[in-house]
Amino acid sequence: MKKAIAILLTVVMVFSITASAKSPTIEDALDILMRLAGLPSTASEDATIEDVLEILLYLAGLPSVYDTPVTTPPTTTTAPPTTTAVATTTSPQTTTAPPVTTTPPTTQPTTPPNKQGNTSGNIANGGIAAIQGDWIYYRNNGIWKIRTDGTEKQKLTDDIVAYINVIGDWIYYNGRDFDETEINIRRIRTDGTQKANLNNVNSWYVTVIGDWIYYLQTTFDEYGYMMGGDIYKTKTDGTEVKQLTNSGYISSFSVDNGFIYYMFLFEREIHVIDTNGENASTINVDTTWGMSSFLGAPVIVQDSWIYCFYHHSEGEMGANGILKINKDGASTIVGYSHNFNIDGEWIYGRVRVFDDWFNASNTIFKSNINDNTGSIKLTDISNTFGPINIVGDWIYFLDSDVLYKMKTDGSNVQIVE
Repeated sequence: MKKAIAILLTVVMVFSITASAKSPTIEDALDILMRLAGLPSTASEDATIEDVLEILLYLAGLPSVYDTPVTTPPTTTTAPPTTTAVATTTSPQTTTAPPVTTTPPTTQPTTPPNKQGNTSGNIANGGIAAIQGDWIYYRNNGIWKIRTDGTEKQKLTDDIVAYINVIGDWIYYNGRDFDETEINIRRIRTDGTQKANLNNVNSWYVTVIGDWIYYLQTTFDEYGYMMGGDIYKTKTDGTEVKQLTNSGYISSFSVDNGFIYYMFLFEREIHVIDTNGENASTINVDTTWGMSSFLGAPVIVQDSWIYCFYHHSEGEMGANGILKINKDGASTIVGYSHNFNIDGEWIYGRVRVFDDWFNASNTIFKSNINDNTGSIKLTDISNTFGPINIVGDWIYFLDSDVLYKMKTDGSNVQIVE
C-alpha cells in the first residue's frame, strides 16, 4: 500500500513541477513526503533529489537511510495454568447393592507330625494304638485308622501287628503275616500304600524317635519263651543298623530324652545308656520292702521319672506294686496293679477284686500319681490282664482278644468293630 501511495505522489509532484506557474521546490516535495511518512520534516534548502528518492524508497518499503534497526522484544508466550481435568461420569440412577462379605474357605489346620511315634507307656503295653493329630491308629486284625470323632474309619493292612508308631506319613510296627512265625519291623504309609519290611529279625518294644527306630532283638528257647535280647537301632528306612548293648538278657527298655533305660528280669537295678550306646550307668533302686523283692517289666519313663513293677508276695490284692523312681534311685509305691500304663498324672491299671476266697473279678481303674485320694473304677469289663493304651481322651484295651475302647472317665464303653 505504501508503495502505491509513493508512486502516486511522485507522479503528482512531477506533474505539479512541470505544469504549475509557480514551480514547487525540492524542499516542498521532501516536506510533503516526510509528513506522509510520519517522519519529522527535516527539509532544508540543501535538500536534493537523492533525499526525495530515499524517502520514496522508505515509503515503498525498500531499504533506505530512514530505516532504523528496531529491537523487537522477544515474544513470551505465557501458558495458561495447567488444570487437571477431572472426568465426571454421570451414572444413571441405580440401586446400590449392599457390600458382599466373602467368607474365606475353611481349611484344616496343619498338624505337626509326632516327634516320637508312641508313648513309653503305650509301647510297654504292646503299642496297640497310637495317635497323631486327629487320627487314631489301632490294631484289630490288622491296622485301622479312624478320626478322633469316630468318622472315616479305614483299614490299612491285614498284618498281625504290635508296637504301632506313627510319625508324619509313615506307620512303623512289628508284624508278620498269618503264615509266618518271625516278627519283624515294617512300615506302611498312613494311606495304606508302600508297605515294606525293614529287617528280618524278631523285634520287640519297637520305638521310633525322629529318624531312628529302637528295638529289642530277642531270642526264644525251645518252648517258645522269650529269653531276652539286646537293644539295636536302625534308620527309619532300615539302613545303618547298630547294636547298642551286648548282654543278651535284657527284658524291656524305654527311651526318654536321649537315654535308654533297661532292665534284666529278677534284678533290683535299672541300667542306662545314651542313644549311641555310650555313657553307661546304673541306678540302684532303694527297695526296702524285703530281700525277696525284685524289679520287673515293663519299664516306663515319663518326665524323667521311671516306673516299673515291684514284685513282692505281700502286694495288695495279689497285685504288683508300681514303683516311681527318680534318677538317684529313691522310690515310692504309687499303686498296685497286674499291669499298668502312665499318661500325664494318671496311672491306668487292672486289678483283681476278690468277692470271697473263691470268686474274683478284674476291673480297670485310674488313680492320680501325685496324691493318695484312692482309685477310680472305670469298668468291670476286664476278664484278663491285657494291654491298656491311652490315645487322647480314649482308652483302648484288649480283653480276651476283643478290642474295647472307652473315654478316660470310663464313659462310652464299646467294642471296636
